[in-house]
Amino acid sequence: EQRDLAILTASDGADGGALPESVALGRQSTGRAVMLLRFVSTWREDADIESAYFVLDAVEGAPPPVTPPIVEVARILGPWSGATTTWGRQPRLGMPETIGPLRVLPSVRRDVTPQVRAWAKRERDDHGLAVLVDGSDPNGVLASTGLTKGLGPHLEVYLR
Repeated sequence: EQRDLAILTASDGADGGALPESVALGRQSTGRAVMLLRFVSTWREDADIESAYFVLDAVEGAPPPVTPPIVEVARILGPWSGATTTWGRQPRLGMPETIGPLRVLPSVRRDVTPQVRAWAKRERDDHGLAVLVDGSDPNGVLASTGLTKGLGPHLEVYLR
């Protein structure tokens, strides 16, 4: 699965930085986190998408959130590159939709079927999916970006 990924947090400031080994999503000290993802679809254009899930691997041994932070997703409306996107230079996003709390069991798996179905119908103007998490918990969820362990953020797409 090919993808482009950028992980931005309010605590990074305008400069952003290199992709870290892990990111604390929903942690108060990190602030708002924005994860930009673009995946190359491996299915045919006329494929019937049964379901789709956004999956993150939690870092083993990290304390769980006291109150699981709420996750939102939004369509990315403009071009971007993981190599050049920073907190101060983010692409424009569509209206966020709440998809529920960020729970870890041992990975984070959130249903994004409606968003991926809509994404599959828009080819030329698709720029990916943004996952948004506000920093509201003392611990948040420490998730792997896939640099050293795990797969990193990925989609599981099931076809009929």
